[in-house]
Amino acid sequence: MKSRSERSRITAVGAALATMLAAGAAGSVSAADGAGTDAGLDEVVVTGSRIVRDGVTAPTPVTVVGAERIERMGATDIGAVLNTLPSFRASTSPQTSNISPANAGMTQLDLRGLAPVRTLVLVNGRRFAPSTLQGTVDIGQIPAILVERAEVVTGGASAQYGSDAVAGVVNLLLKNDLEGVRASLQFGASHEGDNESVHASIAGGQAYAGGRGNLTLAFDFDDNQGVGSCYTRAWCAQEYQVISNTGANRIASLPVNNILAHTHNVQAVPGGLIIAGAGAASVLRGTAFNANGTPRAFQYGQVFPGSATFMAGGEGDNGFIKAPLLVVPTRRITGYLQNHLALTDDVDSTFELSIGHM
Repeated sequence: MKSRSERSRITAVGAALATMLAAGAAGSVSAADGAGTDAGLDEVVVTGSRIVRDGVTAPTPVTVVGAERIERMGATDIGAVLNTLPSFRASTSPQTSNISPANAGMTQLDLRGLAPVRTLVLVNGRRFAPSTLQGTVDIGQIPAILVERAEVVTGGASAQYGSDAVAGVVNLLLKNDLEGVRASLQFGASHEGDNESVHASIAGGQAYAGGRGNLTLAFDFDDNQGVGSCYTRAWCAQEYQVISNTGANRIASLPVNNILAHTHNVQAVPGGLIIAGAGAASVLRGTAFNANGTPRAFQYGQVFPGSATFMAGGEGDNGFIKAPLLVVPTRRITGYLQNHLALTDDVDSTFELSIGHM
């Protein structure tokens, strides 16, 4: 015999199962009715990156940057926006390319720090014309005013595109249905009064052939006056450096690590410096040379036995033979033309032309 509580529990479970079965039957009838109403559906076509994704539901992780974010940041090129994402390393830009003059003024994308040559850049799903001998693309050549969104894939792309996509693929999708005119004008400068920048862009589009075709033109002008060397900033002009005070001959009155101002290189100066010599040549140690080649005595500061590179005081620069520019001056003019026409319901034609001068 079952107790009253057990019989009540069995009755409740049975009622719940009956309710679930009834709901399932009703759902099946509704689905069947709905299937009958969609008899006119012949085909469903899914076309890759034409679908705006949020990057979460895609089988391959995709990061999507839309036009709203580009406009909100006020960036003059899409590279400046993408370099704010954690997956990119800002390895080549007007702020970092001063050491390598061959790429001065360019903005190249570097996914996962594997170098720009391993990041493939596509425009509308097609490879863009390279800007360097290494085959990398200067993102400044692509008009930001036409960018509708950018899709970034960082995994598995090399299986489809090859070794230049080992780090990933960046696909920039441009507006291909623009009608009317869009224009933008920006001006900016740093708090120090330098780094003046003027950027102007204009784009216009017109549909034709009853809406089956569209012609779009875009022009960009960018003029940046740049910034001088780091000595134009107080944090660099004071020449702070950490100098080690270690070894058997360390200065006992000073700590092991010393943060000192006006530190200079003890081994390298413009014009040359003799730092060592054997035998009779040792008397030449500390001889520097003027610009005209005449010798003179090098003015040493406080040299620390534990540091073979820096000294406190003395002459010279803070490790620089010639301090690099903080921002390289650039002037760029680019033009872009895009024309697409649906020849038939199944055949499309596309023509693109990009030209730039820097």
